[in-house]
Amino acid sequence: MAALISALTAAAAVEAPSVRSGARSSVNLTLYRITPRNYTGIQNLDTGDAAGDAFFGLFELGFPLLCQDKQFSQGPNCKDVPILNIPNFNVYASMVVEVDPRFGHYAECNPDPDTGEFECGHLMGQQCWWTNDEWKTDFAGLCSSSIWGCHCKYVEEIAVGARKVEDQFNGGGTQSNASLPASCSGYAGTPIQGYTLTGIALSASPAADEGECCSSCGSSAGCSSYMYDLQLGNCTLFSEVTGGKRDPHFNSAYGSTGITGALGPMAKIIGGTWFSTQAGGQCAEGETVGVDCWWRLREQLRNINASCVNDRMTAVVTSARPSCFAACPQPDNITSDCWIQCLFETIIGNTSTTPPVPPMSRDTIVGAFEGSFAPVEQGGCPEVPPCPPPCEPPTGLALASPQQHASPRVYSRAAVAAGFGFGGLLA
Repeated sequence: MAALISALTAAAAVEAPSVRSGARSSVNLTLYRITPRNYTGIQNLDTGDAAGDAFFGLFELGFPLLCQDKQFSQGPNCKDVPILNIPNFNVYASMVVEVDPRFGHYAECNPDPDTGEFECGHLMGQQCWWTNDEWKTDFAGLCSSSIWGCHCKYVEEIAVGARKVEDQFNGGGTQSNASLPASCSGYAGTPIQGYTLTGIALSASPAADEGECCSSCGSSAGCSSYMYDLQLGNCTLFSEVTGGKRDPHFNSAYGSTGITGALGPMAKIIGGTWFSTQAGGQCAEGETVGVDCWWRLREQLRNINASCVNDRMTAVVTSARPSCFAACPQPDNITSDCWIQCLFETIIGNTSTTPPVPPMSRDTIVGAFEGSFAPVEQGGCPEVPPCPPPCEPPTGLALASPQQHASPRVYSRAAVAAGFGFGGLLA
């Protein structure tokens, strides 16, 4: 027992040094956040760079259709959170944030539904910090790598968290299996190497290879996902997936029938990064980033109407393929299945149509987003003045359901992580 106590004490002592251990020069990031007007600053909140928030804004527009997906509908995205989902009360804010560029684990920050206070955490736990090559280098001397030091407060609670959007929607950065038939990508998104699935199985049977397993899912009614046992040659098809874990003996592809299959390709096209800035790393007055603390909000740049930004992004998409939207029964109804399908399909392209639809360029989409934040005299969106305290949401407004238009709805990126595939399942 004495030895155990001694080991624990030693491990705790390793986490005590100053932030300056391995410190780097601070950098300034221009970050963005879509938010109800009564939430200001970025303490215990999530933000994105221009591409990251452009993706997030377009992704939100898909929820009326995404919430019809059997698996996606179980996530918090498809449930009203009155604190966030307030029509005509949302803005995009842009700001300059000074950060220590030793980025830690991205934290999902969500509001308490009763108090409205945001709290941050990690949905599916955390791998040992020292198994990540970047963290192992950046946080050496700050965290313990002993058996007692799998978790590190600097990585999880203090450093600015960062996560690439592509990793969120494409299996945490694992590589797809390029040897699969091209037909597999149409329904199964990005196949994930070295991953098992758990859930409701439709069938399990031998398959000659992963391509046969993949194809059998595509031809089976109700199949959303497959798992192929590389050692035994068995193929398991799933109607629903509830979890999974890394295992080098299996390859899988997760729940991407219908529109969810567009999210991975869209993330690859637009890219971007999401950031989390927790209270534990915020600088106090007189402190220096990289020496005493990890981040500070330097300057608020713009505060503009969320609908203005989203309208500009959707305008460049609809103009790229106007015939698709015009053919919808309700061409101007942005919550209709047809309109949303046209939006996503236009962004990622469709090689099965005649003529083929090429994917849009990242610069076109992100350029429309960034242009919204230009000064008004240069064509940017009008400024929304600060909401005078006490900043209260409008009263008497009926909240929109996921199948109705809410100009626009706002979700936390934590809800997104919980509601979509591998982004929420990978530890």
